[in-house]
Amino acid sequence: MRMLFRSLVSILSASAALMGCIARAEVADLRPEQLQVAASHIFTGKLARVYEAVTQSGDWETTHSVAELQVARTEKGAQLGRLVYVRFSHRRYTGKGPPPGAAYGQRRVPAVGSEVRVFATEGKDGGYDAISPNGFSLISAPAAPKQKTSESG
Repeated sequence: MRMLFRSLVSILSASAALMGCIARAEVADLRPEQLQVAASHIFTGKLARVYEAVTQSGDWETTHSVAELQVARTEKGAQLGRLVYVRFSHRRYTGKGPPPGAAYGQRRVPAVGSEVRVFATEGKDGGYDAISPNGFSLISAPAAPKQKTSESG
């Protein structure tokens, strides 16, 4: 009986500890219909370049990025020209101990050369901001570079 009680206490303690970890999880991805509603603009096209600058503040390292998108189609909103620049950021905890629960910014940004769909809002300055945390959607990955083969003759 005593052994059963200790086992039960151990299981309950472990469960409580895990619940605390789960409670600190990052913000969940938005569903496609939520992205559609939240976006003032939806662009599809080729991700041409990503420019980045990193800053450190306290226990956080923030990467501020701008994606250069060659627009093939505008699904929502109006756009002038074939290039659009979309801002986004990502934070990384560099402090001691487990990271606190927080929004960490954009995740799963496709590789340069990918065909993407970008869900964005227009900022007060007229620039575009990708909706966090999943405003970039991969349509197709870039083609793998061809490797040279050598033949002996």
